[in-house]
Amino acid sequence: MSNINTGISQLPVANEIINGDYLIIDNGIETRRLDFKDFILGLSNVTFAATVTSNYYDIATLSSYTVNAINGVYTNMNTISTSIETEISVLSTDIYTDIYAITANVVSLSSDLDNLSTKVDTVSTNLNTLSSNFYGQTPTAAVLAASTHYIKIRINNTNYALLLSATS
Repeated sequence: MSNINTGISQLPVANEIINGDYLIIDNGIETRRLDFKDFILGLSNVTFAATVTSNYYDIATLSSYTVNAINGVYTNMNTISTSIETEISVLSTDIYTDIYAITANVVSLSSDLDNLSTKVDTVSTNLNTLSSNFYGQTPTAAVLAASTHYIKIRINNTNYALLLSATS
């Protein structure tokens, strides 16, 4: 290094500052150096401070809106979830009630069918008894085939024929 005094204005001009460069600070009393990595400009030292401040408040406001929106979505999600759970519970109860009623109806219908079957058996027995009283015995197919007269009747939209046969 040479001992020649050179003024700051006589130093070559740099086109950029890169990592590891130093800045020279001269306040008229002393001259010092500052590593570029430690160089910080405060808002009071820049012409765009108002823009930075405005952007800071805009970002804070938008962040607040975002938090409120997320909280609103979370609240709505919980409300919807609770509504769905309630509806599923009500629907499950309704389905259980309907299935219980259907089961009771099936049991009742089964009982009715059993009763009807018993009544059909009773009617069949009574017909056999009546037939025995008229013929003295249960008529056979041959006796029925020998019938010469009949009476047509209709009961509950079903056609019947009462066969008449002469007896001695």
